[in-house]
Amino acid sequence: MLSSIVCFNHPALSQEQEQDYEIAYKKAVQLMDAGKIQEGFEYLNKSIGINPRFYDALYARSYYFMREGKYLKAIRDYDLLILLYPNVASLYLYRGQAKFYLENYESAETDYRKGYQLDSTYIEVINALGSLYFVMDLYKDATTYFNKTLRLDAKNVYAYYYRASTYYYTQQYDLALKDIASCLGLAPKDADAKRLKALVHLGMKKPKKAIDIYEKLQKEKAAFEEEDFYNWGLAYYQLRKYNRALFYLQTPQKHENSSIYHYIGKTKYKLKDTRAALSYLNRAIKLVGKNNEASATMYYDRAVVYYRMRRPKQARKDFLEGIFLMPELLTDKELITRMNLLGNAKIMLKLDDRKEKPLLDSISTQGYQARAETFISLGDSKNALVELKKAIELAPNNSYSYTLRGIAHAMRNAYNEAVQDFNKALKLPKNRNAEKTYYSRGLTYKELGMYKEAQASITQAITLNKKVAEYYYDRAIIAYEVRNLEGALQDINEAIKLAPKKLDYYTDRALYLSEKKQYKEALADCNRVLKEDSNNVMAYYSRGLAYDGLGKYAEAVADFSKVLTVYPNDREVNLLLRKSLSKMHQEKN
Repeated sequence: MLSSIVCFNHPALSQEQEQDYEIAYKKAVQLMDAGKIQEGFEYLNKSIGINPRFYDALYARSYYFMREGKYLKAIRDYDLLILLYPNVASLYLYRGQAKFYLENYESAETDYRKGYQLDSTYIEVINALGSLYFVMDLYKDATTYFNKTLRLDAKNVYAYYYRASTYYYTQQYDLALKDIASCLGLAPKDADAKRLKALVHLGMKKPKKAIDIYEKLQKEKAAFEEEDFYNWGLAYYQLRKYNRALFYLQTPQKHENSSIYHYIGKTKYKLKDTRAALSYLNRAIKLVGKNNEASATMYYDRAVVYYRMRRPKQARKDFLEGIFLMPELLTDKELITRMNLLGNAKIMLKLDDRKEKPLLDSISTQGYQARAETFISLGDSKNALVELKKAIELAPNNSYSYTLRGIAHAMRNAYNEAVQDFNKALKLPKNRNAEKTYYSRGLTYKELGMYKEAQASITQAITLNKKVAEYYYDRAIIAYEVRNLEGALQDINEAIKLAPKKLDYYTDRALYLSEKKQYKEALADCNRVLKEDSNNVMAYYSRGLAYDGLGKYAEAVADFSKVLTVYPNDREVNLLLRKSLSKMHQEKN
């Protein structure tokens, strides 16, 4: 039931009104094509105002939102279009693209897969899935979908190009060259395919062939970007023609490309200008930022430069920082050669393996842990577990590794294994992260339905740190689950006191207040949220409950209807809507 926000094509709509919304739509398109975007939007809104189900107008508005980079607004229009026309595959593709541009990859994947489910021969959505997996570094999955495209269309240049890119990143250079040849056979002037071919030759350590490609592109008057000059310089660097490399590396002006500064620094070092090398490496590291794995080789190279400048303390510090960011620099001897590093800093610094081993193991362990934390923050529990295995092998009594592994297990719904790891972490000595361990264990107990244990564990976290709003927020949820409404309200009030700008805290409090029949207070919380975020679905849900409790059934129907525009298949909200509608009709009768 969306009648509160969507006017279906009602029989009472006059022919004149139908013409009006079509005229407004055509006028909008004319204005937008003429570059008068704002005026065009006004006419599109007018068309949709007359007939909110008008597909062409909604589709056009979403298209222009996409073109203007207003992806959230585009998504809202696609939400409504999909609600009205749930079997149109292209709508899922375009909504997925909007989410992709917002880097909401998981949700984009869901939309792409739905589009593919509706039409398994829809090449654009198949390529979209391949591109998504390519960006997510899931190269095997990306290749699978590009293969599907090419079975349907053996002349699809896009699929050849991106499958070649996938082969390049997985170092399957011969396969990459084969696909690039197919791509250029279909589109001989494709400069991007030629650039990719140059990169493949660089990966194969054939810099002369890469240089030949860039020289031909120059003759063809292709537009060069800073990445082209970087790779052209890299080719000369591989040939050890450092002055020529420097010419191309320094061609881009006023840029913030850390890789270019890094290689200028390396080239200056090769030309025995250590002061200039240090200056450029400093700029590269500053751009990338600390605690970023991308700067690991920069720190390592700077350690070599410091050593040559007879500054051993700074060299040692940078070497250790590089090891923290990329522990493999210590264990993989071939990596130094593969990554074109300036030298073996460990040998230069004459580090004693036996004496320095405890320190190096500790730093490497922290490095694996930091990397695991990054994977956890990205929702990648699989790779987090790989890094934590390395950390535990190096330091089996480091409690934080078990805390992180517990979190990774919980992300995979392996809750019993998670609890075992949290318990082990808490038993080990020198646990500096007990607060996080108790809190994480509490959340895991909650997922297991062990609410008493969950509450006790989060309480232990609060005992260690009483200033974290999230602890009270989650303990409030647990209290609500066991119907301890007083406890839930007490904790959510404390959470709001500590973090008054967290809107979801107010929507939860509104829910608890409605359960205690304090509907006016619940309504105030919801209105506060909606004043700041007019699209907050949870606020409409909670306000719908409050309105129903106050006997304002029409308002409750309107709010539940808004929730259903986003979650049309939600059984609970559909039931609440029907009940409020029934009460509203009974009241009228």
